[in-house]
Amino acid sequence: MIFAMNKSCSRGTNDSSGELDQVEIKADMTHFAEMYDEAMVLLEELTPHQREKMDAYRAVGGNLHVRAPAGAGKSFLGLQLMLEEVLAHGSGAMVLFAASNEAMAMFVARWMCKRLQKSS
Repeated sequence: MIFAMNKSCSRGTNDSSGELDQVEIKADMTHFAEMYDEAMVLLEELTPHQREKMDAYRAVGGNLHVRAPAGAGKSFLGLQLMLEEVLAHGSGAMVLFAASNEAMAMFVARWMCKRLQKSS
């Protein structure tokens, strides 16, 4: 099994003779990140809670602030809003997305391209 971290740790253990053996555990984030990316790209529908927030946003317009724990789908809600804006305004649509790292920016671009290809 590959653990998804870019960290390693060492610990001494005693064998039956009382001597310490060195055990090293290394983990790689790559496998986890690839699986997470693939799972996120496959997301198609909002959950009931996400739909509720989306409906509230549409009712008032303006800004939307969603607070939820990690994994609750905040990013997916934002992606859906971006997609709807682009689809509603066609080729003249403009959406600004700021990412904290290149990997996130590439993920969003790939997700948007996949959805826009499906809708055309």
